[in-house]
Amino acid sequence: MPRITEFALIDRAEQPCVAVKERTPVAQLPALIGSSFPKLGAYVAGEGLEPADIPYVRFLDMGDMDNLLVEVGFPLARPLPGAGDVVAGSIPAGRYVTFMFLGPNEDMEPVYQEMEAWLAQRGLVSSGQCIEQYYNGAPFPREQALTGVLVLLV
Repeated sequence: MPRITEFALIDRAEQPCVAVKERTPVAQLPALIGSSFPKLGAYVAGEGLEPADIPYVRFLDMGDMDNLLVEVGFPLARPLPGAGDVVAGSIPAGRYVTFMFLGPNEDMEPVYQEMEAWLAQRGLVSSGQCIEQYYNGAPFPREQALTGVLVLLV
């Protein structure tokens, strides 16, 4: 399945969030997401808020696919203090390249490579930090998975 939008550059302001941050093998990422989203949702609702945007997974260190450092989080309109393994934080301000992808996440690698070439043609460099926002999930078929991608630039 394809990238369904052109690559675009955007500037984002810092945004508060709450998240669960963990190291995990890529194979265990769906389980981490599956356990974290309900926990985050309950915490945010208990504080009288709703997420300000689509929940996300932020990849902080992708050097070892068997030991990814990820942040599973909810963007917020205002900061919350966090509690237990739900930590307060923020999505960093900066310039990002963004695109939308339709299809299973394991099919995204060629699009990331295409994005890196697109950036290089423009003299831009990725920071290595990537945010994926998952717009749908079950009961949608994997071929209809819609993912928004934001990659922070240096």
